[in-house]
Amino acid sequence: MVPTGVICFYLNGDDIANHKRVLQFMMDNDLIRKTKAGKYYNISFKFDDQTRAGEYGSNFEGKIKLETFIDLTTGKWDKKEDENE
Repeated sequence: MVPTGVICFYLNGDDIANHKRVLQFMMDNDLIRKTKAGKYYNISFKFDDQTRAGEYGSNFEGKIKLETFIDLTTGKWDKKEDENE
């Protein structure tokens, strides 16, 4: 295994169900690093070149953090995200 790397995937920012599927795969296969204490690192998911170019408006923030979906300590899915599906 290589200790570092990058995963690229393309989903709409509001496609919560498929974000969860990708993240579950990553967690199931130990593809998200954890701290020495066992807590998941709060990795960022960055958006595409159009986002960085401002095509979605100046108030749009072009990243999502892992903490948006899960509790970083337990790895359990955030209840708020379950309600939004």
